[in-house]
Amino acid sequence: SFPTLSTVTYLTGENDNVPTVIFPHTYHDEEDQPIESMLLSHAARAKHIVFDGRLLHGAPAHPSLLRCRKDASEKSKEVHVSADADGESSLRVTFLVNIWASGRPAGVHILPDDIRRKIQLSASELQSLQ
Repeated sequence: SFPTLSTVTYLTGENDNVPTVIFPHTYHDEEDQPIESMLLSHAARAKHIVFDGRLLHGAPAHPSLLRCRKDASEKSKEVHVSADADGESSLRVTFLVNIWASGRPAGVHILPDDIRRKIQLSASELQSLQ
């Protein structure tokens, strides 16, 4: 089954080049049907988006999808924003939540106690640093 709603909350800001891409196409649509549009959501810290969880979505790092800005020296020329000299995208940190109104996600298992304890210990260590 697929979630009723999918959400993305951006924890990193404008240096995160890789957008979330959402297509008006579901798993049940014909595969040979062209996808003629898409929604791009570029990161902004604390930005939150919600969409139909059945829609095809992802975060491809293709250069044509990266945020562009006007080069100050050449006002008509657009250049891709890059976090480092190698042209690699900056770290993308998001918090994703999917909501199922009915059904249950396939292949989901309860997190084992030993992993849960490690996460709790890590969280308490982070709190002690603040």
